[in-house]
Amino acid sequence: CRRTCPHYNNRIILQSRQQAGMKDRTYIMLAWANLGMFLCAHVKIPTPSVWLVPKHNINGSKVHENVTFEKDLLYFVDSNNPNEIVLSDLMDVGGPKEGWGIEFVSNVGRMKEKRKKFDDGFFRAYAHTLQQQEKGSDVKAFQWTIKGSHNNFLGRIHSVINELREANMIVDDTAPLTSITPKQLPKWTRWRDDTGCVYAS
Repeated sequence: CRRTCPHYNNRIILQSRQQAGMKDRTYIMLAWANLGMFLCAHVKIPTPSVWLVPKHNINGSKVHENVTFEKDLLYFVDSNNPNEIVLSDLMDVGGPKEGWGIEFVSNVGRMKEKRKKFDDGFFRAYAHTLQQQEKGSDVKAFQWTIKGSHNNFLGRIHSVINELREANMIVDDTAPLTSITPKQLPKWTRWRDDTGCVYAS
C-alpha cells in the first residue's frame, strides 16, 4: 500500500497559531502525520500552549508553556514502526549535516494566490521525493514551512490528493508520477470515499 522512502530526513514545519480543542488538534495532527510520511518527511508542530484554546481548560486557563504534546499528551508514529516518531512538537528541525537540498515557505490563506502557493509547495516537495527515490542519498532533504489557517491548508491537501487521483498521477505534461499508484496516497479519514493508505497512527 505505502510508498517506499529512502529516508525520512525531510521536514515539514507547521507554524499556524490557530487554536482549537484537543479533538480538533488530534485530527489535524493525524492528517499531517499521514501526509508527512507520504512526502517522506517528519512533521514539527507548535506546542499545546500555542495550539489549544484556553476555553476548554479548567477555569479557562492557558496551557503552561512547559507542557508538550510529545511528553505530556500525544504524538504520532510510523504505523509500521511504533518506535519511529513522525509528528511531534519536539521534532528536530536543525537540519542535516550536509544542509538542506531546498527550503521553501507556503503562506496559506483564502486568496487564490495563497492557495496556489500551497499547491506549488506540495508539488515541489512531492517532486523532490521522486528524485530521492530515484537517486537516493545524492538528493539532499527538503524543509517545507507552512504558515496560515489549518482549515485552509487541510482543505487544499484534500483537493490536491483528488487532483492526483483524477490526473492518473501526472503533475504536468512532462512528469508522469510512475513511482506510486493512487491507492498509495495518504488516507483522508473525514471523507467516506477515502481509499488511501495509512502511514501513521
